[in-house]
Amino acid sequence: MSEKLVETQNIFSLNRNTIIVREAGVKRIDVSRGYRTSAGPLEFDVVIEFGNMYKDMAGSTVLSEKRWKDFQHGDARIMANHSNSYTAGAVSKQCELIADIVETSSPQDPQGVKWYSESVEQLTKWEKKEAGREIEEAVPIVALRAGLPMTEALGYKKEDMVLLEAKRLNGIADPNRLALGLRFVGNREEIMEKLKKANGKFLNADPALATGSTQLGILLWLLSNKIEVSSFTAFSIGAAQQGLEMLNQSVQELRDEGHTFSFNSITAGLHPTLTAGEHPYYIKTEEDRYAVGDGGDYLDLLLPPELRRRWGDKITRAHLNALNAACKEDITKKNPWIEEERGIDLETMCAIQRLLNSYGHHKVLTGDIFKKEEAE
Repeated sequence: MSEKLVETQNIFSLNRNTIIVREAGVKRIDVSRGYRTSAGPLEFDVVIEFGNMYKDMAGSTVLSEKRWKDFQHGDARIMANHSNSYTAGAVSKQCELIADIVETSSPQDPQGVKWYSESVEQLTKWEKKEAGREIEEAVPIVALRAGLPMTEALGYKKEDMVLLEAKRLNGIADPNRLALGLRFVGNREEIMEKLKKANGKFLNADPALATGSTQLGILLWLLSNKIEVSSFTAFSIGAAQQGLEMLNQSVQELRDEGHTFSFNSITAGLHPTLTAGEHPYYIKTEEDRYAVGDGGDYLDLLLPPELRRRWGDKITRAHLNALNAACKEDITKKNPWIEEERGIDLETMCAIQRLLNSYGHHKVLTGDIFKKEEAE
């Protein structure tokens, strides 16, 4: 009879805080008594508890005179401040376009998804060029869901990736107490074997870097498993300066403690403000929206059907009935190509949305109609 596995814990001390990395044994770790999240289960394979490490960031704004204007800041590089003015200008333009899409379009509008994804892909390719040889042969650790399209834009195939579901966790008694929950997507043993064979080189791509707790949490999880880390590169489209500063500080403390590795964070642009209250630590847009949530929603349609949270896999009879009811006319009879069992993809959803717009049904969004039925 095999010995029963129990939860393991490793402790790190950073920024005068104790960080606990908890890893499950046979059963996942249930954190429902201490933490909450916006949606989804509260049982994880790995939980990184940061305590009050990020507390001062909640609701914080970096004053204009203190915002980074240069390209390089410690381990962080900001593409919008690139030393090459052509690159900086092009990146800034794309960042402004993304901000405009998030502010003015619904993340359930497939045309918005298309525009958003094209800008994310272009920015990711510029960042890849900047990273150059430092990411050659690196194993991508992908925090689903928004990280997958970015990682594909870096040139990696799904089979090359280590896929993790990552969830921000806030304390029930104090929402400023932060933790990160990770769930393995796939076989745990195969994932650990892939990490051990990675020659120490890793990367993570995620559109919005707010606190940087996802990137730091993944790094601490690797170190707690004694996985060799020689380099770690974190890509983002938008980042909070507060999070990058904390990453710089934490990584330097780890180096001072004897962990020898290079760490690079490359972001397209900076955002000055983080949210507070019941939902702290999200990047806050100029219209008081949560950029990170919108980014995940926009990219959800680009994920493989089995990894989506909002969009369905195939058109069902219920979808067709809901479409006709929302339009108050038999759209599907007039357009039989919108048929049951047809796959839901970006091209099809854009075609249906354009059709709805031509009929004057601009307020009927395909993302609201062709959503996952089990989520209703």
